[in-house]
Amino acid sequence: MENSDAFGSSTAPLTWHDFLERMRHPSAADFVKAIKSFIVSFLNNAPDAERDSAAVPRVPW
Repeated sequence: MENSDAFGSSTAPLTWHDFLERMRHPSAADFVKAIKSFIVSFLNNAPDAERDSAAVPRVPW
């Protein structure tokens, strides 16, 4: 019986094809939109060490 859940709990390693199929699933729409938004913003901003380092949250050690 085929698992109808696109995000099933299989222990088999995933392939690139599996990843792409999961990204086509309607439940991944928000994630895909966030990835696309990140790529656009990344491509539209020249690197700036000061700004970029300020955008990284500090980790309280």
